[in-house]
Amino acid sequence: MATGTKSDFKIYHEEFFGGLNEVVQQNSGVFNAASSNAMRLVPRMLKGDFEKESFFKAVETLVSHRDPTSTSDATAQKLEQGELVGVKLNRKIGPAEQTMDAFRKIQVDPREFSFILGQQAGEEALRDYVNTGALAVTTALGTQSSLVTSVLTESDTNLRAEYLIRSMAKMGDRSQRVRAWVMHSKPWFDLMEGQVSGGATNIADVVIYGGAPGTLGRPVIVTDSPYLINLDSDGDAESYNVLGLTDSAVVLNQSEDESILSDTVLGKENIIMQYQGEYAYNLRIKGFAYDGSANPNDATLGTSASWNYLMHDVKMGPGVLLIVE
Repeated sequence: MATGTKSDFKIYHEEFFGGLNEVVQQNSGVFNAASSNAMRLVPRMLKGDFEKESFFKAVETLVSHRDPTSTSDATAQKLEQGELVGVKLNRKIGPAEQTMDAFRKIQVDPREFSFILGQQAGEEALRDYVNTGALAVTTALGTQSSLVTSVLTESDTNLRAEYLIRSMAKMGDRSQRVRAWVMHSKPWFDLMEGQVSGGATNIADVVIYGGAPGTLGRPVIVTDSPYLINLDSDGDAESYNVLGLTDSAVVLNQSEDESILSDTVLGKENIIMQYQGEYAYNLRIKGFAYDGSANPNDATLGTSASWNYLMHDVKMGPGVLLIVE
């Protein structure tokens, strides 16, 4: 019994990556421009499992009162460094397989098949980008109680414009730093029923709408990510997370080249075509250092202990979190 390795029905790499990159490039514009750069998707090759960046922390009392009549010793202020840490997430495409006979029966050209596979892989990758970013930034913001607003005790617990204002008020005089809202479609329709206008694009289940009066002039990223839903003990939706994000609140770096390989498997009743791919990207949350294991799963990314806020002022972080029903 032998397994063949020479493929006569293969993944055409140019067509596969053409389909994948078509989807990714379209949604890259959605991430970057339409969200006012609150969520960014950028290509940047990075080595290792972590991305680290050192910075000098602000000296909180660098400027203070001086007594011109005193000759006493002044208290020196120390200068400290912090280290922001992002983490690399490794992903695979497939493996998937199908008999070659199945493709012959429907007269699908291998190049067409490869392009379709690339588009499907691109759609799935983009859902993963959105969901992972939503999970991480929601968890990170949840560690800072001064940035969280809950309206679950109000008489009206559905999303309203005044609740967005109340949430932005957590940023005080820096509220203008909130660039975009990210929310599930349920609170979006609660807020914007009868006011929806200007749907710009719909890619990978993410809809970007232009800023309308009901959203305080900020664009809204509407995505039914499971990580924007808080479940009760029965697994039903109990409340929803609405994110008000600042510039570069979530940065996803496409940090390694994608690899896609294909092969045929012989020695079976029918010849089987297989394909499998690999890629990786880095995740950073503004103002936070990731403090968990390498290549974390969703459970680790969704654990508060994995995120350590390093800035001296919460207004310098990724934004605000609003909890509605």
